[in-house]
Amino acid sequence: MNYFRRKPVTILILILIVQTIDVAGRNKTSKKEVLFKIERSRDADEIYYEVRVTEDGHLDQKNPIDIYWIRHTKNGAVEPLTRIQRKLSYGLNFLDITNDQAHFRFAAFSKVMTLQKTADGRYHVFTRVNGQNAEVERIFIQFDGGSFLLPKISRVELHVFSAETNKHYAELIHP
Repeated sequence: MNYFRRKPVTILILILIVQTIDVAGRNKTSKKEVLFKIERSRDADEIYYEVRVTEDGHLDQKNPIDIYWIRHTKNGAVEPLTRIQRKLSYGLNFLDITNDQAHFRFAAFSKVMTLQKTADGRYHVFTRVNGQNAEVERIFIQFDGGSFLLPKISRVELHVFSAETNKHYAELIHP
């Protein structure tokens, strides 16, 4: 009889433990904020890029940006990138990392981007567009056929904001 009385408590403890574990493998103890996202024409699923900082506000030196899917086609499930996705498309290659800045490139895109802490104490991603520094807001990828392993991409739209001109821009990239 005592077994059944303890069972609800055991279940409650298990639920609390499971809620503290992140299925995407992200560290719940660090402070994070979304930097930008990638939208694709294939479906409603999106790839999110979040900054990872330590408790003292510096970049996580081992992994300054978390990348994960929000699978809207699967009721909003959060999933990590697959190894192939990290190595060939949506993953990042870091060129250097300091306490408050990191330079990187996408696995499938050679443009250098900079993650840096700004005067407001928050982190943002910047790149050069039309000769100006601009903050990356989102990226859109237009797929036009091909296969899973060899997709045909007709264009990539890099949506940015330039503080110098106070305007939003979309740089079109034709691979």
